[in-house]
Amino acid sequence: MKFSVLTGPNFEPVSLDEAKAHLRVDHNDEDDLIATIRTAARRKVEAETGRALIQQTVQAFWDEFPDTDTLCLPVYPAIDLSNVMYTDDDGMYQVWESTNYTADLVGASPRIVRKNSVSWPDAGMYPNAVRVTYTAGSATVGAVPAELKQAILLEVGLLYERREDMPINGNMPGVRSASWLQFNHRTNLI
Repeated sequence: MKFSVLTGPNFEPVSLDEAKAHLRVDHNDEDDLIATIRTAARRKVEAETGRALIQQTVQAFWDEFPDTDTLCLPVYPAIDLSNVMYTDDDGMYQVWESTNYTADLVGASPRIVRKNSVSWPDAGMYPNAVRVTYTAGSATVGAVPAELKQAILLEVGLLYERREDMPINGNMPGVRSASWLQFNHRTNLI
């Protein structure tokens, strides 16, 4: 299973003014830098928690339907399920009707549960043969946990104050700042 964000958030959970207040910055000269750091920090928090902090559209992909009756969604909190699709033998996506499953969007483990009276459809032998599109995240800043907003502010402070890389545990060449900025773009190599 893998996923991508189709539509990112329209706003950040930490405003530019909040970030500047945390940094004790009272000028506008570095607003662009602070905004970039703030977005990077939010994305890192999301990647580490599996939680969309602000509402965004997510697509999850599987190469086939599972052997069980459940498809577990990778990002929470899920607030709306758009569709479940699968490829047919010709490689064309088909909508699997919502009457065939229940969308359990509660809590940190959202999932799609196939009804006992139906089987998963036959998906063609294609990469990403199963696709689920849904909305995840909080609709308002007030719904974002305070601890996660504080984590963003701490990361913003670290990157703002330390504009050069710092060693991880005193060891080079690995460095903390560059490593975590690259975190969202990593690939698991075998």
